[in-house]
Amino acid sequence: MISDKTYDKNLLRSIIEYGIFVFSVTFLIEMISRGSIRLTLEYSMNNTKLFLCNMMLVNCFFAIIFLFKRRLLVVFHVTILLAVFSTVQYLLLKMRGTPLTFSDIRAAGFGAAILREQINSHGVIGLGVIIFVGYIIIAKKLAVVKKERHIILFVGSILMCGIYISIIERMGIVSNNTWAQNTDYLSNGTIYSFVNSYRSSKVSRPEGYGKNKILEIKSTIEQDEEVFPVMEDRMNIVMIQVEAWTDPMDIQGITYSEDPMPNLRHAMTQYSSGKLNVNVLGGATVNTEFEVLTGLPIENRPSGEYPYLTVLTHSSIEALPFYLNKKYQTTAIHNYYGDFYNRDKVFANIGFQRYISMETMINLHKADYYPSDSVFIDYIPQILIESSERDFIYGITVEMHGPYATGILDDAKVVSEGNYPETVLNNVNHYINALHKTDQYLGELFAYFDSLDEPLICFVFGDHQPALELWQDESYNSANPDYNYYQVPYICYNNMGLEKEDVDMDANRVGEYLLKLTKNNGGLISSFHDVYSKKEEYEQDLRLLEYDILSGKQYLYEEDNPYTVQPMEYGLEDMFFTEVKTASDGILVIDGGGFNESCQADLNGKTVPVEYVNNQQLRVDAKLEAGDVLEVYRKGLYRIIGNTLQITEKEINYK
Repeated sequence: MISDKTYDKNLLRSIIEYGIFVFSVTFLIEMISRGSIRLTLEYSMNNTKLFLCNMMLVNCFFAIIFLFKRRLLVVFHVTILLAVFSTVQYLLLKMRGTPLTFSDIRAAGFGAAILREQINSHGVIGLGVIIFVGYIIIAKKLAVVKKERHIILFVGSILMCGIYISIIERMGIVSNNTWAQNTDYLSNGTIYSFVNSYRSSKVSRPEGYGKNKILEIKSTIEQDEEVFPVMEDRMNIVMIQVEAWTDPMDIQGITYSEDPMPNLRHAMTQYSSGKLNVNVLGGATVNTEFEVLTGLPIENRPSGEYPYLTVLTHSSIEALPFYLNKKYQTTAIHNYYGDFYNRDKVFANIGFQRYISMETMINLHKADYYPSDSVFIDYIPQILIESSERDFIYGITVEMHGPYATGILDDAKVVSEGNYPETVLNNVNHYINALHKTDQYLGELFAYFDSLDEPLICFVFGDHQPALELWQDESYNSANPDYNYYQVPYICYNNMGLEKEDVDMDANRVGEYLLKLTKNNGGLISSFHDVYSKKEEYEQDLRLLEYDILSGKQYLYEEDNPYTVQPMEYGLEDMFFTEVKTASDGILVIDGGGFNESCQADLNGKTVPVEYVNNQQLRVDAKLEAGDVLEVYRKGLYRIIGNTLQITEKEINYK
């Protein structure tokens, strides 16, 4: 018989061992996420209460073991889950500078699809097999050990965690800036920040929301809004959203062998320019895009939300393209996957009439991982030339997308110098040389715009700052405590000699700015900014309107949204075929136009090999018989982009 003292000692030892285990796992999670033992030690000592909060949450994950008899097996699975979570967290921080949030789960499919494009699938399969075999061996051994279930311990752990979190939140030591997740993560800890992002991800009805209030705001807008007269000769409007653009000269402590962006620098001295305030860092391009095009601030939405993946996928709302598409041909251009972040659905829902994405482009060149931005030199002039009306063109670049390597760049045109580790400077070199290339392309575009007889405005701006290794460098942060990671440059080029006026603005005010500059009338949201911007209730009433449009009853439109979706065209031309014939080797040869490297083919629903020859010819390894249907299409990450060709045995010329 076991004595009470022995039982107490064993229990105490078990509690101590379990506490050490939970501490170790929490420390490991923070260490992987932060990429540093030293930074994790400093965090655990300087933010003891918050570190303990994360320990409580880790304990909640492991408390599930008390519901099972095979506890070691459950511990094994939970540990794997937390290790994967920490690794993803670390990779996201490296790639985009911001941590994992609950809303990222909606975008996980896009990330996985892109990863498949950029890695060796055979190597991954081999590694996966090894991991799976190891998992089976360990799981079988751990499954033998059984313990008694303890539901009380499970419930007690959850209650203890909930009480502690409630206490520290009431103490006010928790950072709660939901749209600066990287700041929250550093102070609050990895697990708490992720859990809190889930709590902040739900849409809540703002105080004061109701039909009467919305109609009151609408009445004020309509009474005081500025209305421009109809103009005979309108300006072309081009917007170029430059991926991860920041001005390298704003980075203190680093010098360069030459200016990484001489053309943009010259434009800054000649035309209106300034800073845009954005709400994202290192990634989440589409949220800046959302702000610029809709006039609605993303900070009023749930933490970490991507409206492109939620409400805008299935609902149309007023936006800059809708304002202009009765007077302009509205075109979006993006040299990346057309269905990335559901742009193929969203752009139709915000008023674009045409979308030219990577799948519809001819002679697209790659720069490392991403397509070259040189494509804009070809496509923007083509659009301006072929249209009989004025154009609104929204270009989204991608070549400067991170992550940026930390190895030596052999063919660097521009080299950085500074008192920082070699890997940090190499990382900066990769970024500034990508910027140097995009700067050259934009310089060529400005030169082309100068040659035009048509009046044109070109608004060039960054979507967010790049995710540089430098931002993680402690010496840089201590030397530059006031550096603003949420400002990006903009330039408003024109070929009409307009007066230079430098102002800073929020990203969601860009549409209003351009409408005024080009004397175009907008909608209720753009007019709201103009009418309410100097009123005390501006931010609160904007929050009410945004909720009404995106999540409420749309009282603003008296429950009858005037912005309805119209069919959207893809590319400058559809695919077509003029002749289908068989080659001597039995391969099907399709002559026509609009073909590119994105073309795929299905025979009776089953994928068959396709060889891209040029934009006028494809070779398809398929043999058609009576009743067979060959479908040729251009494939994005998930969906078909543009039209589909259907070819039957009757169309084949066997001569």
